[in-house]
Amino acid sequence: MYKFRDTSSEEIDLNNKTALQTYFAPGIMISQSMPVIISTLFTTVLGHKLPVRTRIIASLMIIILIFVIFTVMIKVNTDSWQVGFFVFSMIGLAALNTSLPVFQVTTLPLVAKFPMQYMHVFLMGQGSAGIFNSLLQIISLAIGSSIEISALFYFVVGTMLICITMTLYIISKNMAFYQFYMENSLSEPKTGMFSKAEVKDIIKDTWPCLAVGMVTIINLLFLQPSVTSLVVSEGYGKGNEWNDTYFVPVITYFFNEATGLVGRLTARKGLITHSSRYWWLIIVIGRFFVMVPLIMLCNAQPRNHLPVWFPHDWQYILILAILSFTNGFIFNTMFFSVSQLAPGKEEASLMVMMCWFGILMAVSSPLSLISVHIL
Repeated sequence: MYKFRDTSSEEIDLNNKTALQTYFAPGIMISQSMPVIISTLFTTVLGHKLPVRTRIIASLMIIILIFVIFTVMIKVNTDSWQVGFFVFSMIGLAALNTSLPVFQVTTLPLVAKFPMQYMHVFLMGQGSAGIFNSLLQIISLAIGSSIEISALFYFVVGTMLICITMTLYIISKNMAFYQFYMENSLSEPKTGMFSKAEVKDIIKDTWPCLAVGMVTIINLLFLQPSVTSLVVSEGYGKGNEWNDTYFVPVITYFFNEATGLVGRLTARKGLITHSSRYWWLIIVIGRFFVMVPLIMLCNAQPRNHLPVWFPHDWQYILILAILSFTNGFIFNTMFFSVSQLAPGKEEASLMVMMCWFGILMAVSSPLSLISVHIL
């Protein structure tokens, strides 16, 4: 958010962020709304008309192109047109969020063709990706002699990793192991568009997961990263490098992702069944009404309405750990429960779930803006 700082001041004060800095995280959530809906529906309903290989490689190439553009923009002085650059960034992120759902909706049903332990590794990898991303952010801050150098390191390494991912997929596509499971999958591959009857049956079977996911996603969007990214250390501004530089990337991002991964690892089987569905709904709804006020009353700055009831770092860390752990546990439990709720229809059910979650995240994205305004 350096490019959206107050250019009239030489000091960067996280307690007094500019309007662009304050609403940057909510802006990200809102900018992905329509692109996510369009690309998710397109991939789910019409994606079968394009080969899986084409969808995956094309989406990765677009993501690489966007990363390259953002890398180049690091060297461009945008101080005189911050609002314009904010709009440019939102457009770029919208393009990124058009390609990302295509990649996700395509790969998840693909992984479902493999034995269940591979789904576990895949979901664990999603959590690990967040950890690696935050570690990369911390390393870039530690080795960079300036914010610009840190940003260049971060985006160049990120671009390289996406290139490696695409290369590994191209290689794996020709491996006998991959081809064996593609040809001998227990679930029949979907070659046409889902009928209304098929979708209705899938929703009827998996509605407990869809409902639990809806409440969990609303909880997530209301707090992360819109509010958590604004939380500053109680010792901020006192000259301590930990409080001033590393608290946000280490705690809000790395620690958050690490505890989320622990939650994912703890969930090793599907626990959401038709007999336990209502208990799960009671748990996630209760969790929403507990976690939202707890996070909102932490030391998120700036704020104009709510008081700070939890000003200490250890309080925020404990609350964040509970939120992140339960997020990871619930999300993995949902995906593992599909095989129990809809046996033999895992691939189709996962595609419907991904479509539902994508639309839900897009429609609920304004919640992030509301939560910041409530502060």
